[in-house]
Amino acid sequence: MGKKTTVKKRRAAGTRRESSSDTRERASLITTLQEYVQRRTGTQAEKAEVLGITQPRLNDLLKGRVEKFSLDALVSLAQKAGLRVNVNVQPVQIPSINPNLATLPSTFAPHPSVLGQLDSEQGIRLFLSLLRCEAIANGLSPKDVVLSLNSNAPDGGIDAKVDNSSTSDSLLARGSTYYQIKTGSGFKPWQLGDLRKELFDKSKKHLGNAIKTCLNRNGTYALVTFGHDLLPHQHDEAIAHLTKLFQACGYTQPKVAVYGQGQIAGELDKYPSLCLDLIGLDDGSFRSIEGWKKNDAQMRVALQLGSEQEELIKEIRAALHENVVQHIRVIGEPGIGKTRLVLEAVSIDGIAPSVVYVPRGEEFQKSKLFKELLKPDRYYSVILVIDDCDDDDRTSIWSALKGRSGIKLITIDHGPDETYDSAMRTYHCPRLTDEQIKKILFGYLQQNADLHNWAAWCSGSPRVAHLVGENLRSNPDHVLKSPADVPIWDRFIIGHKAINSRAAEQHRTVLRHIALFHRFGFESPVSEEGEFICSLVKEVDPTMTWRRFQEIVQHYRDKRILQGSHTLFIVPKALHVYLWVDFWKNCGHGFPFQTFMDRIPPAMKRWFLQLFIYAHGVSPAQTVVKDILSTTGPFSDHDFLVSETGLRFLNYLSEADPAGTLALLERTIKTWSHEQLYAWHAGRQDIVWALEKIAVWDDLFARAVDVLIPIALAENAEYSNNSKGLLLSLFNVGLGWPTATQAAPSKRLPILKDLVMSNDAGRRALGLEMCQHWLKTESDSRIVGAEYQGSRPSIEFWRSKTYGEVFDYWRQVLRFLRIEMKGFNAADRNRVAEVFITAAQDIVHFMRIEELAGEVMDILFELAEDREIDRRPLTQFVIRALWRNSDASDNTNSIFGRIRQLDKVLTGTSLWERTERYVLYGTWEEDDVFQKGEYKESNLPAKRVRDLAQEYIRDFTVFSEHLPKLVRASGHRLPELGMECGKLAEPQFEEELLKHMESGHADNNASFVSGYFSGLRTRDGRRWEMLLHRLLHKQATREIAITCMGSFGFTESLLHEMLILLKEGELDSTAFAGFVFKQAKDKISEHLFREIIAALLQHPDQTSVNISRRLMYDYYFAKEISEDFPEELVFEVLTMLSETDDLMSMHYWHEIAKGFIKKYPTRSMDFLNEIFRNARRISRYGATGYLAEIADEIVIKHPLESWEIISENLILKPEHCHTVVYYWLAADSNT
Repeated sequence: MGKKTTVKKRRAAGTRRESSSDTRERASLITTLQEYVQRRTGTQAEKAEVLGITQPRLNDLLKGRVEKFSLDALVSLAQKAGLRVNVNVQPVQIPSINPNLATLPSTFAPHPSVLGQLDSEQGIRLFLSLLRCEAIANGLSPKDVVLSLNSNAPDGGIDAKVDNSSTSDSLLARGSTYYQIKTGSGFKPWQLGDLRKELFDKSKKHLGNAIKTCLNRNGTYALVTFGHDLLPHQHDEAIAHLTKLFQACGYTQPKVAVYGQGQIAGELDKYPSLCLDLIGLDDGSFRSIEGWKKNDAQMRVALQLGSEQEELIKEIRAALHENVVQHIRVIGEPGIGKTRLVLEAVSIDGIAPSVVYVPRGEEFQKSKLFKELLKPDRYYSVILVIDDCDDDDRTSIWSALKGRSGIKLITIDHGPDETYDSAMRTYHCPRLTDEQIKKILFGYLQQNADLHNWAAWCSGSPRVAHLVGENLRSNPDHVLKSPADVPIWDRFIIGHKAINSRAAEQHRTVLRHIALFHRFGFESPVSEEGEFICSLVKEVDPTMTWRRFQEIVQHYRDKRILQGSHTLFIVPKALHVYLWVDFWKNCGHGFPFQTFMDRIPPAMKRWFLQLFIYAHGVSPAQTVVKDILSTTGPFSDHDFLVSETGLRFLNYLSEADPAGTLALLERTIKTWSHEQLYAWHAGRQDIVWALEKIAVWDDLFARAVDVLIPIALAENAEYSNNSKGLLLSLFNVGLGWPTATQAAPSKRLPILKDLVMSNDAGRRALGLEMCQHWLKTESDSRIVGAEYQGSRPSIEFWRSKTYGEVFDYWRQVLRFLRIEMKGFNAADRNRVAEVFITAAQDIVHFMRIEELAGEVMDILFELAEDREIDRRPLTQFVIRALWRNSDASDNTNSIFGRIRQLDKVLTGTSLWERTERYVLYGTWEEDDVFQKGEYKESNLPAKRVRDLAQEYIRDFTVFSEHLPKLVRASGHRLPELGMECGKLAEPQFEEELLKHMESGHADNNASFVSGYFSGLRTRDGRRWEMLLHRLLHKQATREIAITCMGSFGFTESLLHEMLILLKEGELDSTAFAGFVFKQAKDKISEHLFREIIAALLQHPDQTSVNISRRLMYDYYFAKEISEDFPEELVFEVLTMLSETDDLMSMHYWHEIAKGFIKKYPTRSMDFLNEIFRNARRISRYGATGYLAEIADEIVIKHPLESWEIISENLILKPEHCHTVVYYWLAADSNT
């Protein structure tokens, strides 16, 4: 019954539309005939005779009595008048001209009565869209259409206007048209009273301001009524009334138009996009832009735009306004956001009203809309957006619509871009950047911590980003679960277009097997890898052939789901993981792992094993993993266990089955001896990473650490994230970045205590080092990764809930060590002291944690009383704390008051105690004092040193007693103390000093002695030089003498003696490393300097070359280039090149080379030749970048001569020189 009613309604609507259209066509012909009659001269009788009608009949025609004329009769009159009636539309350039309306309404023409049902807001909105469509069709700018949707705002009689029209077609008049819009049937425009009420103010004397503006500017006033389908006489009467009213106001020739339901419906007929909502045809097969937005959830998500996406949107909009472009093609891989970007591009006012969206190209060709658009007697203005339009559909649709005036086409597909048409433009949709993807994910997660990890899963796809984000928020254990309303993964695998189930399953099977591998070779020379996967597919589908496999792979390459050149991989990563899981769910039961491993090409094994990190949530894969980790699995073979492949596989399996992997490590690697562990290198780091990932789990932490400790005790790697670095990081409970484990400190602390109390010295030392990390106030930085395992949601690590909780864990370790250290030997007590002092730096000094500071200070006082504790670190802690807080309160009860008390204890009273405090343990921080908000230089440290020097020199016995300690000590101000003593001492002190030096004690050093000789030089230069000669002559004191000279000065006589010793082999070139010679400053002749350089060059080792370059740079080139330097000697230094040149040495070389070729440009070719002959490599990076700069400079100035040098070297020394030239030309240059 319902269906019959619907049919009747549709038929009735059709009849009414046909009647309405007939009336409109008759009215149009009558208007044309009226214009013809008015143009002819003569009497009414003569005009009637020409048309072959009576004069009364002519009178009916002139009065517009449509009901008295049939359409056939009017066509006959037109022919008699010499007028051609032609209903065909002649196509012209898109979309500048709007042809006449078709003679019959289309499928989409709304019945006039539908318009009468619209309220004020709906009517205004519809008319605005209609005007915008008219503007687009007539080539106007969207800015030329002005209309407010606020129907309640005072408008002075005008609701909308269109400017700058060059045509009088349709609703537009030439120039400007001002529209007054009325809805509802209460207003009757043919009644004079209604018009007066609408046009004039309350006084009935003055027109509305906006209407006056229209008429003053010679615009056309258009009255639009949605409430009535005007009859011709009603229309005429409305025109006549308006004209008289305006004339009465002084406008002699007003331009007036009136539009009722019939005229509006006729105009809407040209724009299917506007009719869809209005007549209820906005269904799934095609939609208006509003329906597109409303019915597709993917189109309502927040849009993230980068510069590339914004540029694409601009280009699409621009192309839609180009007459020569009718077809825009947007291509890109699935899920990349093509449809969403196109929607954004066409959503602006100047485009949106004309848009019709078609979800699938295949269905569009079966639709009423497509058939309507193909009718030869129709004109439509529409922008068709056709999604998922593959090659066949696109070709068919474009062929049918190409050249049709008023129709623009936007198709969306995956590519590739292999077609061309002069009226078509193709755009590649760019991926989103990781930052844009992170913004999408942030909208779901509202935190930044894990965004970088999940962004990598999305591979630039916004569709995947929304899926992952929603699942992480609502369904974290199934991060790849497809939403109920959109089969996202099927969209990637088989697309929108339905293909027969066999072909679809074949495509799915191929992708499943490809997904078993991280990547695979497909093109020669690695095509055997693709052939191997094809053979796997053939075992499931015997009809599979290599040719068919290649076709399917190429299909997915075209869709950009498989990417790469010779080696292919699946994009996005999330799709790859989904397909891997899908394989195991459907094909993984009873999987023969070992047999499979034996068949895999060697290069593919790692790519196969790598994906087992996703096995944790897949039952068949878990079964295989448990078999692998069992006592009879492949790891029972020791050779496989210790191989790099096996150890790396364990790293992967630690994510799939952490407990099973840990059990295997416990029965294998944990049983190895210390020697075995120390000798173990290959694959070691993989096990460290595996243990890091296992240790995150609360229930596995203690066992994982138990395996890790012996590996850390046998550490043989230097990098920070080695086994020991991992172990230390796991025992940090500081504030900030959380330690990578769920285990609370209460579970970690017993392990730490057991190590500290161990009888094994190595384990005890490791435990103390772990205590030091435990007491760090700030957490260590670490490489992110352990929290991301397989497809699990990010693992939450332990975090303290309050500061007090952390303070309590620190306090437990402090008290534990304070008690335990009493039973330790001196070495271990000093290790504990180091832990306490380091902790004090943070707790007392930087963080000022009052809850713990007092207890820490008590411990430091106890350390100060223990004479076996090294006071240097304790003293330097005090110095640093006082320096940073030099203006703090002296209150003895305050923390810094207690630090000052500790300083007094450490300073002591004896000469040696004060020497330790002020000279040996002092630091640069004491050079400044903080006063009144700024640091100022302090003279107190220097005064203390002078006072101590006077005490030493005052009594020779005291000096002699302490001298053995002074010449063997080291300290910040020890040279300064030596200098002050040297200034004051008499010869007997020097003899005592020399006696200790000449004894050749192994612990002697030059720190105090060099300072002493510097002071002596100020007092007696001749004796200073004589004593240094004495020290130079003896092997035991020679090094100290050279240090004294390098630090505090030299003479030519001393340098000459060093030169002789160098030539005789008694010195090596490093003796000159500490010297700086300045030509203008130092009293060293150029002759002696050249001799030194020449002697150094006789030792062609890298150290000698580096020293020669630096000495020569300092002497000749440091500031301004010397006017005179030895050409050949400098050239020799420049041409001594080596692969081991360091960056600083090559900097000196570069400066010398610039000066050399500037002064001796004629030597440039010799220089270039030597560069190519001697250099093993000239890259543009690192130390040899300086060589490239000089070579560039020479070649630019002398290109022809340079090429002769280069080509000659290429011929004479091809292998070597080819390498040099390759690296030289490897990057962009100016040559």
